[in-house]
Amino acid sequence: MTCQALLAGLFPPTRNDPEGNWNEKLKWQPIPIHVISASLDNYLLQDSSHCQKLKKLLDEEKGLEIYKAFDKKYEQFYAALSQHTGRDIKNAKDAFDVIDILTVEVRWCGLR
Repeated sequence: MTCQALLAGLFPPTRNDPEGNWNEKLKWQPIPIHVISASLDNYLLQDSSHCQKLKKLLDEEKGLEIYKAFDKKYEQFYAALSQHTGRDIKNAKDAFDVIDILTVEVRWCGLR
């Protein structure tokens, strides 16, 4: 429904299009929406929950000293990000999740 509401606001029917203004009381015209299943969505749903081997490797990677040192270095940044987003940001993966959300908002929703 969110995508349909967004498109209704972006593309209201026009008076010049007799098929687009099909109901005077409802300022809406049908707009096709193409979606893909979550199992095929490699942009928004990048997680390892579907692959146990990848999940195991990522969990092992989190224990490496280089990643612990990186997260320690950016603890203050994670705290500020947590405060401003309302999310519990504890590591780079959590921060990248916020970046992914903002990327979609900028690219597709007009966030500036």
